Amino acid sequence: RSRAVALHGPCNGLADVLDPREAEGYKYVPNPIDTSEVDAALDFSPDTALGQAVAVLGRNSHEVWAAEKKRQGWRYGHKRDDERKRHQALLPWDELPSGDRSYH
Repeated sequence: RSRAVALHGPCNGLADVLDPREAEGYKYVPNPIDTSEVDAALDFSPDTALGQAVAVLGRNSHEVWAAEKKRQGWRYGHKRDDERKRHQALLPWDELPSGDRSYH
């Protein structure tokens, strides 16, 4: 059973019921950059500065992803199971199979 809420003054829509940051989030439109012109011949090998930067960013990307999954109640599982919140990649970076590392 719903109850009407009496407002004192004009209604500002979502801004009256949401945290201002959440209301701003509804306006967010992702705008990824176009990477089609990135030179594929760049040297990403581990002994180059670029390769080392890519490795650090990949590891960090995994750590950020894993921290968020854990915060949401996910745990490690041999096979991904969304219903039980299990994921096979919830492992330390060094224990990930190379295919999972390349994802990040």
